[in-house]
This record gives sequence, structure tokens and C-alpha cells, in this order.
Amino acid sequence: MEPLTTTPPPARWGVSGTALPYGTFAAAAGGLGREEFLARYVDPVLLVTRAPLALADASNEFTTLVLRPAPRAGAGEALLLPVIKRAGANPFGMMITIGRAGNNDLVLTDPSVSKLQCYFHRYEGRWTLSDPGSTNGTFVDGVRLRPDEGVLLRPRARVQVADTYEATFLLPQDLQALVASPPGQRAG
Repeated sequence: MEPLTTTPPPARWGVSGTALPYGTFAAAAGGLGREEFLARYVDPVLLVTRAPLALADASNEFTTLVLRPAPRAGAGEALLLPVIKRAGANPFGMMITIGRAGNNDLVLTDPSVSKLQCYFHRYEGRWTLSDPGSTNGTFVDGVRLRPDEGVLLRPRARVQVADTYEATFLLPQDLQALVASPPGQRAG
């Protein structure tokens, strides 16, 4: 995928790394023809439609930490996360990892996300998603993944990470069709 140049503040999305609000992307890429779009954007994306707002920073005073579910992003605020390997992120060259730890390819900072939550793998042009045994689970189309059993992702599969992030897995042609749809039918 052509590099996305805008990163939303982690305080808003609970995401660290390359990401872009869907509306910004759709406005910039919506005028491209199908062939030009598919030549420019070659990697799948996660269209995040639910994400936590980050909790406020703790003060320096001694307090008891109470974990509460983070509030959700408002309706209509969608975010694109490219499913790509981040240079120097981790030694797992065949996987695109998602988790809370900073060495993942896609970093989700919410405390309900495991250090290594799940990972994508591409084999013979097909994408799978696996969960190595995360605490709060990874779900595809509403079904919790069994530890270390990958599931083949269909286009537009719904992916849920823990109980905090919901996204749709989009291949480039699916993203192009979404961007090309009339504004009233777009995600953002």
C-alpha cells in the first residue's frame, strides 16, 4: 500500500503506528480509477469501526489503579490500518503481528489487548488470522479463534480484537469498491 501519511493521535484511537482516518483516505483516493487505485494500493487493510478512546494519563501521585473499559470512538469515525510488515518491528518475518507490545506490526494500546494478540499470515495469495492464545480472544465473524489455529479470511470478514476493537478485513479491490461508492454509503 502506498504509505499513509497521517497518524491519528493514540489518545484518540488507542492505536500506535501507521493509520489514517477513513474519511481522509476516501477523499484523497476516491477520484482514482479502479486500475490506478489497485496499482497504488496493493496491501489489505483493517477498516476499524470501533476503537477505544485512551484512558487519561495517571498522575504522579500514589493511587490505586482501577481498570475500566475504555469509552468507544464515536459513530462514523472509521480508521484504516494497513496490514503490512513494519520494518524492524519483530523477528517474525512471515507474520504481521497485532498486539499491545511496541514491537508488533500493528500496535493497539488498550490494556485488554494482549502483548501478542493475533497475527496475519499470507500463503499462496490467501490470508489467514491466528490467535496464539490471547487473554481476551480474537474473533472472526463472531467466532472466537482457537489458540494457534488459523482461519482463512474471506473478503470483508469482521474481525474483533478482545472486546475493544472491531474491524473489517478489506482486500485492495474491496477498499476500492468502498471508496468508489456514493458518499452516503461510505464507512466514514
